[in-house]
This record gives sequence, structure tokens and C-alpha cells, in this order.
Amino acid sequence: QRVNDVELLSGKLDSLVNEILNSSQKIPLSFVFLRSLFYDHERIYITKDELQLKGHELSMSNDDLNDFCKFFMSSGSIIDVSQIDKTSPYVIVKPMKFLRELDKIFYSQCDSDSQITGYGLVTEEKAKAIFNHEYQFFMD
Repeated sequence: QRVNDVELLSGKLDSLVNEILNSSQKIPLSFVFLRSLFYDHERIYITKDELQLKGHELSMSNDDLNDFCKFFMSSGSIIDVSQIDKTSPYVIVKPMKFLRELDKIFYSQCDSDSQITGYGLVTEEKAKAIFNHEYQFFMD
């Protein structure tokens, strides 16, 4: 009886795994390759134009690039800001690093901290002190 139960369970698990694998979205190799280009990238973000240039080098169409952004945004691997704000030219390719950088606003030690915690204001001077050369991106 136990052997039959184990075989029955094994068959059900095989069916479930096959069903999940067959229903999952197939990811084009170009998507994986394009995403991998930004892991060693020093910047936290790129512009949509930069992404399009890299995508076109991989023979990806504009529709492919939109699908790329939607797919990787749904998993949290990137943040395509243009899907939130249509006028934004940015794609955040390192979301965790981006969030850690934003945390610096709330955990920095400056004289003007009361403006940040009390009123939610971040001056350009404060942004330069926190974010260095990428401050303009965080100000946008």
C-alpha cells in the first residue's frame, strides 16, 4: 500500500511540476543577455535611449524592449520609471542599490535634517552631499 501511495504522490508531483513549467512564460535569450549587461554596470540607472541602443545591437525591436521592461519590472529586477511616469527617461537597473541610496536621505547626519524629516524637503545642496555626481537623477 505504501509503495502505491508513494507512486501516486510522485505522479501527482510530476504532473504539477510539468504543468508549472509548461505554463510559465518563456524568456527570450536576448532578454537574459540584455539584463546581464547591467549587473556589472556602475550606474544605478540608464536612460531609455541607452537601453534601446543596447537592445537594437541585440536585434531587439521596440516591442521586444517594451516586453523586456514589463517582464523584468514585474519581477522587481528593474524599475522602468516610464511605466509609472510616461515622461521619465530612466530605467533603474539596480533597484536595491537605488533604495539604499534613497535611505541615505533619512539616515544622514546634516544640519538641515529637520527640513527633511519635518517637511520632506531635500535641497540641491543636500542631494549633492548625499548622492555626489548622480544627485541630478535623484532630484528628478
